[in-house]
Amino acid sequence: MNYKNKIFASWPFLDKEEINNVKKVLDDGWLGSGEFVTTFEKQIKKNLLLSNGKYVTCIKTGTDAIKIALYIAGVKRGDEVILPSLNFIGAAQAVIMLGAKPVLCDINLKTLSLDDKIISTLITKKTKAIISVDYSCSISPVKKIKKVCGKKIRVIHDAAHSFYSKLNNNYVGNFSDICMFSFDPLKTLTCIDGGALVLNSKKEYIESRKLRQLGFEINANVNFFKKKKVNYDIESLGFRDHMTNVNAAVGISQLKKIRHIKKRKYEIVSFYEKNLKNLKNIKIPNYDKKNIIPFIYPVRVSKNLRDNLRHFLKKNNIFTGLHWYPLHKMSLFKNCKKGNLKNTNLVADELISLPFHARLSNNDIKKVCDKIRLFLNE
Repeated sequence: MNYKNKIFASWPFLDKEEINNVKKVLDDGWLGSGEFVTTFEKQIKKNLLLSNGKYVTCIKTGTDAIKIALYIAGVKRGDEVILPSLNFIGAAQAVIMLGAKPVLCDINLKTLSLDDKIISTLITKKTKAIISVDYSCSISPVKKIKKVCGKKIRVIHDAAHSFYSKLNNNYVGNFSDICMFSFDPLKTLTCIDGGALVLNSKKEYIESRKLRQLGFEINANVNFFKKKKVNYDIESLGFRDHMTNVNAAVGISQLKKIRHIKKRKYEIVSFYEKNLKNLKNIKIPNYDKKNIIPFIYPVRVSKNLRDNLRHFLKKNNIFTGLHWYPLHKMSLFKNCKKGNLKNTNLVADELISLPFHARLSNNDIKKVCDKIRLFLNE
């Protein structure tokens, strides 16, 4: 594909630093899980100012991190898990893979994340967990949800959109029961692909490490290489969901750029706000430019114009995204138990994610805004 003169909705912010760090792994030859993964976990904890009672486990992908979080939460066959219908399919698929049933909940129109005021209407004796999802710039109300749930229902904080964001001067990861991050190719911070869990107890931290690597708490070959006593015994089931040194090497390099990425994203937000805030038929998000690093820039366009605008922008080499197509409209989830999804249905026909990544130039953003204004004849 010829990328020249095209403006994409998302693009990774990679350069020679990531290439050089990956080369170190390739030269070393230990491509699986090892010291780079351990270093990345420590640096995540350091950057997020996590307390000593918090533990970080890196996982192969964000979806696998959700799956392991559900497993740790005790989700089993026949259980119910509440999550927003406006959501990425990975979380709901993880629920089904464990034999449980997704229960689809509506969103708050202001935040586009789970509406804590209606969760109680969906809770039953079968409810085992709730997945509360951050949407772009909004941190989901995990503390309020926990109060509604009580002690028997686990709340998993899906913070795939909000790495390095803050709420009440606390980095995301500090105030959740179980918190998940995603580092896929298009996230604010990428590992090419990857995820992480932040856990509150050492017991569950050890369990997460066993679950990510076939029941081994520590890779037996790594143990042998370090001349420690090797325990080859396996006491529990596990997946093959560990992060590799190659992915961790990219993540370590990305962490060094996170402040620059944050700064550039706020510059882009300011540009969009200045040029789009007074247009008819379009609603722009309200961002906290001090504490949040938005992953995407979603705008709501009148439903009769939304798809035509996307096609018009595409003809002008500007590519947009949809975050997301609601789960209840997909064949796999159409028979799932659900609440009233009026807000989800409303925004589903309006949302567009505009180009939003650190590699965008000012000229790129100006072109996006100019073409939107041209389409709207303003």
